[in-house]
Amino acid sequence: MEEEFSSTTETLYLSSKEPLEKSEEIVTVTVDSYKLEEGRMKKHAVYKIFGQDSSGTFECNRRYKEFQMLRSYFAMMWPGCYIPKLPKKKVVGNLDTDLIHKRKKLLDYFVGRVVSYGFLYKSEPFQLFIRGPADYIKGTVNLKSPSFVELQEKYKETFPEVGDFEMNQKFDDDMTNFYNTLEDCLRRVKSFKKSCKKSVLSFYRYEDSLTRLSGGVNQITHYFFPTRENTVDFIKKATNAYKILLDWARRELLEIESLMDTIEKKLYLEQILVKCQTRLGVYQKGLENFQSGKKSLMQRLSKKTDEQKLKHLEGHVADSEKELVALQEVIRIATGRLIHYQIPRFKEKEAEKLECTIRSYSGLIVEEFNDFITHFTSLQETITPTVI
Repeated sequence: MEEEFSSTTETLYLSSKEPLEKSEEIVTVTVDSYKLEEGRMKKHAVYKIFGQDSSGTFECNRRYKEFQMLRSYFAMMWPGCYIPKLPKKKVVGNLDTDLIHKRKKLLDYFVGRVVSYGFLYKSEPFQLFIRGPADYIKGTVNLKSPSFVELQEKYKETFPEVGDFEMNQKFDDDMTNFYNTLEDCLRRVKSFKKSCKKSVLSFYRYEDSLTRLSGGVNQITHYFFPTRENTVDFIKKATNAYKILLDWARRELLEIESLMDTIEKKLYLEQILVKCQTRLGVYQKGLENFQSGKKSLMQRLSKKTDEQKLKHLEGHVADSEKELVALQEVIRIATGRLIHYQIPRFKEKEAEKLECTIRSYSGLIVEEFNDFITHFTSLQETITPTVI
């Protein structure tokens, strides 16, 4: 037996129709609805994805863990590049209707962010995700992690706009300062999110109290002014404007965490680079020792000829040098993307989103209070004697 729910996706500042990065192609992808299905042990939520691109329409059902697997493939195949974050998994109460609905909206936001980055949308993991087998996890077991040499070629082909980017200490310092700014912003948005949650609940209590109060006044006026017809309606249910702020905070936290994660992955690549340099040094030292006649115990015991041993050592050095150069290039391109594209885009787009959110919030607040004024003005006119 299945329980199915559907709701309109709220997209204040992210259209489901997004042009691919560096492309005029318009792509539509939405997490359209969700349903609860019976599993072997317990129920689980399944999210319906619907979309259309130049190749046609597509539709599939995916569980949350399949979204997680998709993101892990993104991180594996595009290290140091922006990868949108997913809402956190909740073990207890993960079938709560409100939680699933909230997650559906954030998953819809996730696929919308993927769509806006052509290199993610066109990647094999995502195309299999939207058009592939019913069981995404089993259907992607053959996807392998690329080598740094393969990454180098892919990055050079995918991001030619940063081909002449040159790294320097100032860029590293700027990125460190910006990361610290993001950390501070993350704390502030988390605090703001808590305030929004309280405001959402307070609004509902306030609205219920005001509606009861308004209804009571209408009923009382009937007894004191029996000859006058009471034509004043109760206050209509207003949209909870604080939910707009709460939705913004939830999405903004994902955006901040995504960019912080991108910077962290770039720093992790630099740590790997240091290890590669150390390993290359060890191989070079071993080659020098062998060429000077200093052989290790293993080399003396080996049945290979000296020519074979030398070729083996030279191969290690050559492969390590090639890997080192490739990794340096990957880091350079990833850093160039961050400095010249990702960070400026973050500043611009997040400011636009906040402005749009504040406008929507303010508009609803003004509309709500105008309704209150209209209601109580009508009530006042009802009980005020008519002057002849």
